[in-house]
Formats: sequence, C-alpha cells, structure tokens
Amino acid sequence: MEEYEPTHPSVIQDAKVLYGISKTPVRYIEFIDEKERTYRILTTRFDLTDQQVMEIYRNRWMIELFFKWIKQHLKLTKIWSTKPQGIWNQMFLALIAFGLSLIVKLETESQKTPWEFFRFLQTYLYKSVASFKKKLKPKKKKKSKGRQKVPIPIQKKTPSFGNVALVKEVKKKEVRKHPRKLGNY
Repeated sequence: MEEYEPTHPSVIQDAKVLYGISKTPVRYIEFIDEKERTYRILTTRFDLTDQQVMEIYRNRWMIELFFKWIKQHLKLTKIWSTKPQGIWNQMFLALIAFGLSLIVKLETESQKTPWEFFRFLQTYLYKSVASFKKKLKPKKKKKSKGRQKVPIPIQKKTPSFGNVALVKEVKKKEVRKHPRKLGNY
C-alpha cells in the first residue's frame, strides 16, 4: 500500500501492507542481522522507527533465550503460587540457590557440571561438610592394575555347512517302501 524510507542500513524494506484476508493494514519490516540472516516482521506499530522495531525483536529474542536457560538450569518443575509475586519469589530463590552452588563449586574446584554439582549438594544437604568434601574429592584410583592373568587365546572354529552336497547311497529296499520320500514318483 505504501513504502517507507529505511532509516537503518540493515533494513531492506519498510512498508505498509495488507496481509491475508484482513482489511487492517500492517507494517512489514525486512532486515538483515550481523550473521547475514534475513528477518521479516509484521507489526501494527506505525509509531516506531524501523530501528526500534529491530531492537524490540532482538530484545524479545534475548528474553526467550533467558527463559530457555531458566528452564534448563533452574529446573522450575513445580510452581508454588499462581500470583506474580509468588512466581518472582520462586525464581529469585532458584537463582540464589544456583548462584550459591556455583560459588561453592568454584571454591572446591570441582570438575562436575553445575547441574551435577547442584544435585550433589542436594544429596549431602543434611550431612556434615567433612563428608561432603570427602565424597567430592574421592581418592585417586591405582594406576597399576597389579599382576594380570595372561588371557588364553580362543581359537575360532570354522563353521560347518553340513552335508548338503553329499550324495547318500540308497538301498533298494528303501526305494520300494518310501518312493515319495526320496523323490522317486
């Protein structure tokens, strides 16, 4: 319907269009990011510049990645409250627990992943710190396996294919008794 002049060098096209069967016009913005990927955005915000729309999209994507990280690392499997303040409290508590476990992980110089270390902390929550540290750094295993038995080599047997090609002598009496059995009709 109408073409706008792009205000940012990354913007390829900025236009007012009709999309689908809707009679309400929308704004179409097409731009390229730093990695040469093309994005096409439809919005009803005509009051923003094309650069502001690009920034809103990038920030929205960062928020999506943040929630993905929360789901993967904080393991919020059960929501305690449906009220906004309750959800915020639960997220803050999970972030604090995750941060504290990372601090302890760095201080103990553990080689475990953050999630493995957090699970390890949960296991030793009600036990002594000494037992936690003892299990965290187990004794090194012996490098030598001691005197080993020499394994006896197993000889492979050649497969037997049976007696498929062998010809069996047929006695005259067997032919008379069972002619079908031997193929004589």
